[in-house]
Amino acid sequence: MAYTNLNLARLANSALEGFVKELLPLSVFSTSFSPEAVGRLRGNIVLVPLIGGLVATTFGGTYAITTFAKSVVTVTINRHKIVPIGQTDLDAINNSESSLESFGFQQGAALAQAILEDVLTLVTTANFTS
Repeated sequence: MAYTNLNLARLANSALEGFVKELLPLSVFSTSFSPEAVGRLRGNIVLVPLIGGLVATTFGGTYAITTFAKSVVTVTINRHKIVPIGQTDLDAINNSESSLESFGFQQGAALAQAILEDVLTLVTTANFTS
């Protein structure tokens, strides 16, 4: 490779920018993209709490305690996606490091697009009856 002292952090940051930008539609389903779920990972599944049974009523001057249902939805993590890249020595010589950053952005965006398409295959009337 012709690159010396390649700034991998800049490349990773540009890939992350493209990734996050493309995943914006997932904010409809989830508002937390923190690594907290990794702590709850059991093998290749994540247990997601699902709260139901809450009903809004008119306030009558006193608070009434009501019951609600809390269940768990099991999400299987089994569709890992990758965007492999490679570059010949001639390509590395003929391209600057700054063009590699824009390449990283496109790589992150392509990965996010594949993930988004995969997630949307699960959005069916059978899974979301309401």
